[in-house]
Amino acid sequence: MVGKQEYPGTGKNDDDALAWLIESELSDPSPPRSFTYIRGKAELYLKVGADNYRKRDACNMPLSAWDAEALERIRLGFEQIIDYKGYTPDEPLRGLGISGFYDMIQTLHFELISQSATKFEGDFLDKMLLQHIVSKDMDITLYNLV
Repeated sequence: MVGKQEYPGTGKNDDDALAWLIESELSDPSPPRSFTYIRGKAELYLKVGADNYRKRDACNMPLSAWDAEALERIRLGFEQIIDYKGYTPDEPLRGLGISGFYDMIQTLHFELISQSATKFEGDFLDKMLLQHIVSKDMDITLYNLV
């Protein structure tokens, strides 16, 4: 059996790292301002659809070259964001995979700043720090179970 990984600075290993992460991240369970912003964008996208959203979007997102599968993953992610999923580790985004997550954040005009992963029940919980590509002072941490 492979030894248990310890997470630097936490004194925790695979067995208790997720519980520690959830406890440490839930001190204020209300969504941050940046989550309210992306939730509003997700609502608009779901209301008007990909093509009409693109026409209104300053960066013409989602890209017209993206296939139906990519648009479906974006829709799935936005539906979860509407339900307040993704901004805490106990309610991560699910079913997006890695590429779906990146398509979604690109549609929202965010880029990845840093990432860490915690092994959880055979999957990985990605903690992704994101920054808005225009408003550099707007950042958010989202959680994606892959």
